[in-house]
This record gives sequence, structure tokens and C-alpha cells, in this order.
Amino acid sequence: MNDVTRNPTYVPGHGLLKGRSVLITAAAGAGIGFAAATKAMEEGCRGIVISDVHEGRLEASVAKLKEQSGSDQVWGKLCNVTDETEVQALIDFAEDKLQGVDVLINNAGLGTTRGLLEMEDSEWNK
Repeated sequence: MNDVTRNPTYVPGHGLLKGRSVLITAAAGAGIGFAAATKAMEEGCRGIVISDVHEGRLEASVAKLKEQSGSDQVWGKLCNVTDETEVQALIDFAEDKLQGVDVLINNAGLGTTRGLLEMEDSEWNK
């Protein structure tokens, strides 16, 4: 097997988020958001709030993060990021649980087939 097709060696955390609090949107499931949450825990964050619109996946993801990290400083909050009231409730929840948010990862996104320059304002806002 040549170097191009060989799986890279996994790099463990280096404490890059030690003492920091993290909020990640759309982090339930098996995608980028959950991977970021997993890495944030590996990097030593002191607490994390993840959000998603899928209640069952959110609960399972919180449980998995707690199990993997051994930390009880993991919370989940249902949130539809297209609803400003829900986003404000998420921010309030995270600030309460984490005593402030140091790192925010806006992972939620609603796909479109239109390019950025061709998007209507309503598409961008959503």
C-alpha cells in the first residue's frame, strides 16, 4: 500500500481546548458536528452543549459523548436554527450550563443546489 492510500495515524488530543466551553449546532448523529464534539472533548473542553432538531439522535449523542469522555459536563438542547426564538433559547441554555461560551461552531446548514452568488436572501437567511 502506498502513502496515498494508507490510513493516517490518528492524532489524539493535545489539550487545545482545556478549560474552554463549547457550543455546537447540528451535532447529533454521525456527521461533522458530532465529530467536532468528540474532538472538543478529546481536546479537554470543560463542558459542551450540542444541539439538533432530532430528539432521539440528540439524546443518544449526549449519552455517547458522556460515555466516551467520562465527563458529565455534556448537555443537549433541541434547536431548530431557522427559528430565532429557539436559537436564543439555545444560547441562554448554553450560557447557563457552561457559565459562558468560549467556542461556537455553527455547524447547522440547509443544503441548496444554488451557488452562493446565486442565492436569494431568503435562502441565505434560512
